[in-house]
Amino acid sequence: MSFTTADLQFMRAMGDAVQERGAAWTYPPAWQDSAGSCRYVRADRVDVDEPACIIGAALHRCGMDLAEMVSWEGQDSRFIMREHAATTGAPYSNAVIWAAREAQVTQDSGHPWGDALAVFVAELGRMARVS
Repeated sequence: MSFTTADLQFMRAMGDAVQERGAAWTYPPAWQDSAGSCRYVRADRVDVDEPACIIGAALHRCGMDLAEMVSWEGQDSRFIMREHAATTGAPYSNAVIWAAREAQVTQDSGHPWGDALAVFVAELGRMARVS
């Protein structure tokens, strides 16, 4: 399995996001939207512009504008990653898109970001073994 340049940048961004907030960091309920869903960008304060979820943090590190992220709130990470790739012309592989989705599900289930990153890495490893 080979990875695109965008894949490698996203992988690095996932690790950097976890390192910045800490492996034990969990998505706080105060950042969720009114329906209790996790968001790409913080929803608790209008004066704070920062990524909220692990995927949002990684995509922001890969150059995705927060305003663009807000416009895709409620969309699955697979969709937002494909939209980002279409905007930048730098595609993500299906393996990275799928592994990111699994990391998002892990985070959205209340697990720490370190667990979400471990799931991301494990999924990439699993897919490399099958391909």
